[in-house]
Amino acid sequence: MCSSDLTKLTEADAAIPDEVRDSPSRRILPRVPISLRVEMIFEGTEDIVSNKSLDLSPTGVFVRTREARVPGTAVRLRLSYQTKKAVLDGVVAHHVPVDDENMEIPGIGVEFTEVSDEARAFIEEVLGKHTHVFR
Repeated sequence: MCSSDLTKLTEADAAIPDEVRDSPSRRILPRVPISLRVEMIFEGTEDIVSNKSLDLSPTGVFVRTREARVPGTAVRLRLSYQTKKAVLDGVVAHHVPVDDENMEIPGIGVEFTEVSDEARAFIEEVLGKHTHVFR
């Protein structure tokens, strides 16, 4: 995936109306299943929460966690893949609670709000290595 493709997809995603964007079924950008180490610091705390991702897209990440977080909560993320790392800012977009009956994977969906050029390159590299799943 080249940078111009990522930019086009990100711009297309930004054009989605809020009521559609907030719907769980609104996926324009594919989420690539991948387990990354994710360290998070939530707004109002100094504690580092460390978990694994379930998937990644150019605009967000789903992180496995049993801790409930309110949508809209700001979070700073450090994603690690092999020997590379990226720091991004985001907000909790949604929370999937623990549901042992339906066997849902609990966690939070984080929408990126600040993506530096270095972080964008990291995401492109990770997605580029794992998009074969969709080809």
